[in-house]
Amino acid sequence: MVRLVVSRIEAGFATLITDDHHFLELPLHVCDPSIEVGTVIYADITRNEDAERENLEKVSELQKSLLKKYEHADI
Repeated sequence: MVRLVVSRIEAGFATLITDDHHFLELPLHVCDPSIEVGTVIYADITRNEDAERENLEKVSELQKSLLKKYEHADI
């Protein structure tokens, strides 16, 4: 879990700072609407391997489709 403090809000983004002084910018539409400068947020970021596999399968299917469609094209 990472502790973040909102240090600035402008141009549709919230700038967050970690306790070890790393910055992260998030679009406001993914933030709680009640945040303001000084708000403390805790975030836990996890990897989603199922979603990764699904994306890889979709990209692979698209590549195969494009190769088949354009295999004889003079590009």
